[in-house]
Amino acid sequence: MAAPATPANLSIDTTASNGFELTWDNVALETGFYLYRSTDNFVADSRRVAKLATDVLTAFDLGLIASTQYYYKISAFNGDGESAFSAAVNDTTLAQSLKQHWQGTVGPFDYDQNAIYPGENTKVVGLRSTGNIRADLVPSIDNHMVRKIDILGSAINSPLIEDADQDTKVQCEESNDEDKIRFDIGGVGGGEKAVMDANAFEIKQPVTVNGITKMGDGGVTNYTKIVTDGEITLFGTARVIDVIDVEPDAVRRPVANPPGESLEDGFPCHDYNDTTDESVFKHVELTHGYAAAGLIHIHLDYFVDVGPVDGTVDNLSWGLEYKKISIGDVFTFASGTTLVYAADVVTQGNNKKIHQSDPLSLTTTGFVAGDIVLMRIFRDASGTGNTDNVSGDIRVFDYHIEFLVDKLGEAT
Repeated sequence: MAAPATPANLSIDTTASNGFELTWDNVALETGFYLYRSTDNFVADSRRVAKLATDVLTAFDLGLIASTQYYYKISAFNGDGESAFSAAVNDTTLAQSLKQHWQGTVGPFDYDQNAIYPGENTKVVGLRSTGNIRADLVPSIDNHMVRKIDILGSAINSPLIEDADQDTKVQCEESNDEDKIRFDIGGVGGGEKAVMDANAFEIKQPVTVNGITKMGDGGVTNYTKIVTDGEITLFGTARVIDVIDVEPDAVRRPVANPPGESLEDGFPCHDYNDTTDESVFKHVELTHGYAAAGLIHIHLDYFVDVGPVDGTVDNLSWGLEYKKISIGDVFTFASGTTLVYAADVVTQGNNKKIHQSDPLSLTTTGFVAGDIVLMRIFRDASGTGNTDNVSGDIRVFDYHIEFLVDKLGEAT
C-alpha cells in the first residue's frame, strides 16, 4: 500500500481573534492528517499543530495572537508514509472586541466577542483579568456566555455579570449596611426578579417555566409548585397545617347532656361535669386545599378551677365521635360513626392554668376536599375510653380543628 494522495481544498472557514476553523477534502488510503502552521509562509517558521484521526476533515487552531497573519498546509498519512503538503492558505486573525462583564474596584474583567470556541463545554481562561478576579469562560458557539466566575479575596465591590445586550444581570451588591445578590431579567416582563441576602430569598416577580414555578428539591418529590393564577400546590412532605379555632358559642349544645355555660372574666366557657358524658356538636367542610387523606386533629383548650391536692395526679378522658359524609350521601349521624379517645393528666397546683388536650385523631382514609365531617366532642366522664377521675368541672374555652392542606390560593 502506498502513501495517500495530497488532500485538496484546504480552506479557512471561520476566522476569529484567537484562531481559525479549517476544513479539507478526504483522500483514499489515509489513516489520519497532519496540520501545519507558519507565520512566514513556511520560509523559516513551520510547525505541526495537529494530528487528526482518519476521516476527520475539520480542525480548530486556537490560542493565536489577534491581528496576526498565519499560513496553513495539510498532509495525509498512513503506515507507508506521508503525502506531499497541500498548497498553503492564509488569513489574518481578527482584532479583539472586548466586552466588559465585570466592573468593580479591581476590575474590569473583559471577554472577547470575536473569539470562537469549538464546543459548548470548552473552558477558556478569560483574556484579561486583574486583581483578585479569576474568570473562566464556558462559552457556546452562538453567544459565548460567561458560565463561571471565581472571586479570590474580599476586595470586590458590587461586581456585575451581564449578557451581551446588558438586560440580564446578576449583581453581588456589597455596602456597609447590606450584602445582597440581585437577579435582573431583560425582555418583556423584565426587571428585578429576585433578591437574596443572609436572611431570605425574595422573589420580586413571578419566575416561571411554561407558566409554572417549582421550589424545593427541583420538582422531584418534595416541592412547592406555583402556577400563573397564583395557586400554590404542595407535594410530598411539603404541607401546611391549617387551624380552625372554634369558640364555645360556635358549637351546638344538644338538648340531652350539654355542658354548662359560663363566663370567665367575660369570656365564654363550656363546663363539663364529672358525672355525665356531656357533649357538643360541630361539623366542618374540608376546604379545597385539604390534602387528601391528610391528618385531622381535634384539641381542646381548658382549665380547672381547683387542681388536685395532696400531690396527686388526676386523669382526664376526652372522646370524639365522628363520621365523614360526601356530597350525595344521606345526612345521618345515627349510624356509621367512629369513636376515638385521648387521655390527659391534671396535676397539683394547676388552678386555672391552661391545658391543651392530647389530639383526638381521626382516621382519614378516603377523606378528600369537599367532604363534610360530623363530630360530637365529649368529656368521657364515664371512663369508657380512659380513666377520668378529675373532680369538678373541666372548663373549655376553645376548640381547635387542625388539618393538613396541600393547596393555597386557587383562583376558581
